[in-house]
Amino acid sequence: MKKRTLLLAVLAVVLVLSSGIGSAIAYFTTYATARGGYVIHLGDRTEIEEQWDQGQKIVRISNVAQPGTENGQYPVFVRARAFYDSELTVSYSSDPEGAWQEDGAYWYYQTALYTGDTSGSLKIRVLAKENEKIRPGETADVIVVYESVPAVFTAEGKPDLDTAWKTGDIRVVNP
Repeated sequence: MKKRTLLLAVLAVVLVLSSGIGSAIAYFTTYATARGGYVIHLGDRTEIEEQWDQGQKIVRISNVAQPGTENGQYPVFVRARAFYDSELTVSYSSDPEGAWQEDGAYWYYQTALYTGDTSGSLKIRVLAKENEKIRPGETADVIVVYESVPAVFTAEGKPDLDTAWKTGDIRVVNP
């Protein structure tokens, strides 16, 4: 009788202790993974037009409507920056003059682009530094990154580029 009571007591303890094992095993064995992606357009879409002409890249950026719609988009500000080898030098110019202005490492288009608007031209000339390894006619890599941010305006209706670039959701618009 003692053995039976002891066996029942041990069995009861084992049942009580094992009731929590299922959730503990589930905790250590459950996981999830995700793969792939989907592009989400959040209100603006920019397209880049690039031309190469006599040693310079000519860039224009357009704010376009979502495909298949005529709906107006949010106005955006755009900026560009070139990344290049230390053996190269890059110079920028704006057409019309003053439309693009340098501030640090980036060149900023000074006007908000509304749907259908296209920026003025930013001309990026690439040259080899004197006495460097790159010779005329050789190839070199120059990467130009373009970014956009929703436009912000002051109470007077003037473009506020500083606030837009500091607080906005910056989007890389390279194709």
